Amino acid sequence: MRFRTALAAAAIALSAACSGSSGAPGPSGGPPPAPLTVVEVVPADGATEVSPSAPVRITFSDAVDPATLPGAIAVAGATGTVTVAGAVATFTPAVLLGDTTYAARVSAGVRSLAGGALAADHAWSFTTGTNRAPVAVAGADQDVATGAAVALDGSGSVDPDGAGLEHAWTQVAGPDVTGGAGALHGVAPAFTAPAEVSTLVFDLTVRDGQSESAPDRVVVTVLRNPAAAVFVAPGGDDTAAGTRGAPLATLGVALQRLSAPGGAVPGAAVYAAAGTYFGPIVLASGVSLYGGFDAATWLRDAAAPTVIGSSLRGIVGTGATGVVVDGFTVAAADAISPGFSSFGAFLVDSEVTFSRCSIAAGNGQAGAAGGRGVDGAAGNAGGSGGGGSCDGGTVGAGGAAGLGAWPGGAGGAGGAEGANAGRNGSSGGGANGGASGGGGAYGKPGQRGQDGSRGGDGFQGLNGAPGGGFGGLLPLPDAYRASDGFGGGNGGDGFGGGGGGGGGGQGPCGFLECDEGSGNGGGGGGSGGRLGTGGGAGRGGGASLGVVVVRGAVVLRDTTVRAGNGGAGGAGGAGGLGGDGGRGGTGGATCTGEVGGGGNGGAGGRGGDGGWGGGGGGGPSVALLNEGGAVTVEGASTLTPGAGGAGGSGARPGAQGVTHARWDR
Repeated sequence: MRFRTALAAAAIALSAACSGSSGAPGPSGGPPPAPLTVVEVVPADGATEVSPSAPVRITFSDAVDPATLPGAIAVAGATGTVTVAGAVATFTPAVLLGDTTYAARVSAGVRSLAGGALAADHAWSFTTGTNRAPVAVAGADQDVATGAAVALDGSGSVDPDGAGLEHAWTQVAGPDVTGGAGALHGVAPAFTAPAEVSTLVFDLTVRDGQSESAPDRVVVTVLRNPAAAVFVAPGGDDTAAGTRGAPLATLGVALQRLSAPGGAVPGAAVYAAAGTYFGPIVLASGVSLYGGFDAATWLRDAAAPTVIGSSLRGIVGTGATGVVVDGFTVAAADAISPGFSSFGAFLVDSEVTFSRCSIAAGNGQAGAAGGRGVDGAAGNAGGSGGGGSCDGGTVGAGGAAGLGAWPGGAGGAGGAEGANAGRNGSSGGGANGGASGGGGAYGKPGQRGQDGSRGGDGFQGLNGAPGGGFGGLLPLPDAYRASDGFGGGNGGDGFGGGGGGGGGGQGPCGFLECDEGSGNGGGGGGSGGRLGTGGGAGRGGGASLGVVVVRGAVVLRDTTVRAGNGGAGGAGGAGGLGGDGGRGGTGGATCTGEVGGGGNGGAGGRGGDGGWGGGGGGGPSVALLNEGGAVTVEGASTLTPGAGGAGGSGARPGAQGVTHARWDR
C-alpha cells in the first residue's frame, strides 16, 4: 500500500473588520460570529476500500463563503475541482489511484458567510480500494447505405467505480473513415459511410483514468441499399428469406428476387459469400453483385475467392443496365464440343462496371475435320457386238453403248453380204469422248470382209480444285469462332469410250464363186467413270474471349482479364476417288475366216478425283473484344491474351488464329 503525505493547502486569511480576530464583534456591534467547525468528512478518517472515483465531501457547521475556499481544500497527490452548496464543500478528484492511502486537509481561514473562521487545519486520511476496470459496450452492429451519415454509440459503457470514461474507437477493417488517425474518439463519434460496399470494424475501449477496458467490437456494413439486399451462400437454401441468417443458395434465384418488370429498387444488390457458383449468371438491370463475404461473419474481403465457373460463359448480359459486379472471380470452362468457344463475360447492349474482379475464359475447342469426299461409281461396260453370218444376210448388230453420265458410243453393225462395208461405231459421250471405230471394208468378190477398228478410249475426268483455307473471326448468334475452310471441288465425270466398227461383209459372187456372208458387229464403248466429290471443309477452331462487348458501355476497374488458347482449325477432308471407266464391249467374231470381225469398243475414261477440303482457321485468343461499344479500362486492370489456335491442315491450310489483348472492331 502507498501512503501520500498531506500537503499544506494555502489557507486564505480574511482580515476582520477591526482587529482581524475571530472573536471580534459583529457588524452591528452584537456578539462575534460563531467559529466555523468541520462537522463531518466523507470518506471518514481512516476509511478503507474507498472508491477511487468517489468525491471528498466536507460538511461545515455553517454555510461557507465560497470566496474563502480556493486553495483551502487539498488531497495530497490529487488534483480536482471544488464546489460549494451551503455548508457542504465537495472536492472531485480528477483521478485517484486504487489501493492507495490519501491525506486530506482543510486549511484554517475558511470562513462562513456570517464571518466565522475555521480556527485550525482539519486533517484526515482514507484508503482507496482496488480499481475495477471499466466495461466497453460498442452498441449493436449496423447496416447503412453508401454515403450515409453514421454515428457510433458507446453510451452503454460503464465504470463499476463510477468514474468518468474516455472512449476510443480503433478501426481495424474497412476503408479508413478516421482521417488517417486510425481511431475515433467520444461517446458517439460520427462519420460518413464510404461510397463502396464494405464492412467497417471498430474495437471500442474505454478508460477511467487508471485502467482500460477489454475491447468490444461493432461492425458497420455498408450496402448499396439495406432495404434491397439479398444474401447468398453456397450452403444456403433457395427457398429461404435471403437474409444473413437464412441466405439463398444460387445467384440466379437472388437476381430473380430483386428484378422487377418496371425495374429494380434503386440500390438493389446481391451479396455473395465466398465459394463457387455455377454459371452462366444472367445479369438483371439495376441489380448489382458483390462478392467476398464470409458466410459465418458476413465480413467482407473483396479478395476472397467468390467464383463463377463450370460454364462456357461465366456472365451474360443482354440489355442489362446500371449493374456493378464487384469482387468476383469468373472462370469459364474449357470448350468440349468441336469448334465451341469459351467466354468470361458476354455483354450485348449493356451498361456494366466490373470492379476488383478476375475474369478468365477457358480454351476454345478444335474445329471439326472435314469429311472425306464420296468415291465415284465405275462406268458401265459396252455391249458385245452381234455375230455375222458365213452365208446369208444376217448382219451382226453393233454392241449397245455403256450407259452413264457420259455414255460410250454404240458399236457399228457389220456389213451386209455382198459388197457392203461394216458400219462405223459411234463416238463416246462428252467433249473428250473416245473416237468411233471405223467399219471394215467389204471383201473382194469371193473374199472375206475386213475387220472393224477398235473404238477410242474416253478421256479421264478433271480432278477437283482444292478448297481454300481461311482465318479470322466468324460471328454467330451469341457466339464467335474462327471461319471455316472451303470444301474441295468435285472431280469431272470420265468420258465415254468410242464404239467399235462393224466388220465388212464377204465379197460378191464371182463367175465360179457364190458364197456371200455378212460382217460381225462392233462392240459398244464403255461409259465414263463417275466423279469423286470434293473433301469437306475443315471447321474453324473455337475462340477464347475474356470479355466480349457488343455495343453498350462497360468499365473495367482494377480487374484482370485473361483469355485462354484458341482451338486449332479442323483439317480439310480428302477428296473422293473417281470411278474407273467402263470397259469396251467385245466385237463379234463369227465366221471370221469369211467375214470381217467387229472392232472392240473403247473403254470409258476414269472419273476425276475430288479436291481436298481447305483447313479451318485457328481460333482467336482475345482478352477484350469490343464490337462497337464504349469500353473504359481503369486502375490496375490488365488484359492478357493466350495463343491463337493453329490453322487446320489441308491442300490449303487454314490461317493461324489471331491474338489480341484488346481488339476494337
